[in-house]
Amino acid sequence: MKKTEAINILGGTVKKACKAIGMTHQAIYAWPDVLSPLQEGRILVWMRDQERRKIAAAHRKALRLARQDGKKATQPQM
Repeated sequence: MKKTEAINILGGTVKKACKAIGMTHQAIYAWPDVLSPLQEGRILVWMRDQERRKIAAAHRKALRLARQDGKKATQPQM
C-alpha cells in the first residue's frame, strides 16, 4: 500500500490520519512511499474496526426502532 493511499483511507489528510490511528504528524511524514507490512497492517486493522463500528451502530438503531414499534403496539387505545 502506498503512503498516499493510506492517508486517503484514514481521512484524506495527515491530520485526520494522525487522529484516526493515534500517531504523530512526524511519524506519518516519516513513512516511506510504500508502507511496510506492519504499517499496512495497522491501516487494515483500523479499516476493520471502522466497519465493526458501523455494523454495531446499525444494530443498535435497529433494536431501538424495534423497541419503539413494540411500545406503540402495546399501548392501550383510548
